[in-house]
Amino acid sequence: MGINMGPPGGMQDKLVHDQSTLPTFLKADLRSLKLSTETFGTKFDTILVDPPWEEYVRRAPGMEHCLMGIKGNIRRNTDAHVIHANCDTDVIVSEEPDLGSCEKPEEMYQLIEHFALGKRRLELFGEDHNIREGWVTVGKSLTHSNFNAPSYASHFRNPNGSLWVGNPFGNRIPLGAPILLPISDEIEELRPKSPINERHGRN
Repeated sequence: MGINMGPPGGMQDKLVHDQSTLPTFLKADLRSLKLSTETFGTKFDTILVDPPWEEYVRRAPGMEHCLMGIKGNIRRNTDAHVIHANCDTDVIVSEEPDLGSCEKPEEMYQLIEHFALGKRRLELFGEDHNIREGWVTVGKSLTHSNFNAPSYASHFRNPNGSLWVGNPFGNRIPLGAPILLPISDEIEELRPKSPINERHGRN
């Protein structure tokens, strides 16, 4: 079983690596598995879904699309600690995997991890080669399971030791929440910024 561990080299990659949970995986059939906090012990900040649809591969040979969406109301000018809207690239060139394979290029994971700053990441329809630090991988084709809900949830604790269950004062995730990557002033200084709108400030 191959497990992807270790930072590729950039500052953000090192930050992601240092804050990642150990590779966690659950062998389960998604047709019967209940996707809930009762099953996983917590909610997730990022969910990656890539069903092994051979029909899609036949219709778009040599090309795959990764659509990224956000649930809820996120604003770049107030929620930069939750998302980095200015990603490095939106085009990835990689060798084509075998027909029906769920294997994904390393750069796609990096793109997701740079964009969404929550540390709770879930991949559905995963296989052994998808197992990666910082992610919970779920799929019926996995060889083994090591997932334990209480153990996983225990990685996300408030400063007083209690488990993170959400913001008691509203829906917005506050800066410094244990489910988020910490802010690096050096990375923020280098991160591309949106142009300043003279009327409304930076968007």
